[in-house]
Amino acid sequence: TSNRSEIFEEFRSISKRYSATLLDYSDWEHSFNKEYFQNSQHLNVLGARAFSENLARRLRSDHFKTD
Repeated sequence: TSNRSEIFEEFRSISKRYSATLLDYSDWEHSFNKEYFQNSQHLNVLGARAFSENLARRLRSDHFKTD
């Protein structure tokens, strides 16, 4: 999209307003690997597994712990 930077700036603004963490996967290591995608927007099984494992690691990280 031609207004991608504007969209992400709005995401950052909302994130800041609500003290929410914004997870940006734009530069995910597999973002441009067609082997992980069903089409240009949707992950296939391999991609979904890799994404889910990465997300789970991030959610388990100290950044998200509340105790």
